[in-house]
Amino acid sequence: DFGYDVLSFSSGSTYTRSVDMSGIAAGTKNISFYATDAAGNTSSTCAASFTLLDTSDPAIVCTLGSSSIANNSGSTTLDCVVSEETGISSVSYSGFGNGSLTATSSTDYSVILTSSSSTAADSYTIPVTVTDTSSNTDSYSVTLAVTDGTAPTIDSVYTLVDGASSSTLLDDATQSFE
Repeated sequence: DFGYDVLSFSSGSTYTRSVDMSGIAAGTKNISFYATDAAGNTSSTCAASFTLLDTSDPAIVCTLGSSSIANNSGSTTLDCVVSEETGISSVSYSGFGNGSLTATSSTDYSVILTSSSSTAADSYTIPVTVTDTSSNTDSYSVTLAVTDGTAPTIDSVYTLVDGASSSTLLDDATQSFE
């Protein structure tokens, strides 16, 4: 609502009014004008419309359930809270794979990040970007440490005895040593 003004001016005059738009939601707005003369005669209504654009960035803050996981199927939850007046178009991440977070409420978004045995033990910076329905964006980054959680393996054990070559496999139970 932009209020109501009564103006007094002579024929052919121009009127300009500034309107504080803070707190008014983005979108198409309609406004109507009419004139009343000194005799009380009222003109027909003249209507105009304009679009108030959303130029404000959304806001995002994210946390990890755990800031460190092992590289053998360790996992943690990436949770984000967003705020935006006009609506969220997407919340996405990169840096540890790529993907989208799922809305768990109108302001909360979440995804489970899982490593595998092929995930390198390293520190990963994961930027998360929120985009609103007017294409305004904001980003927030978290850091995830992936540790080496894969146990070493031994394929086989070889025993070499006096003069045996490495291509000769010997059974330990049949060997005698003096």
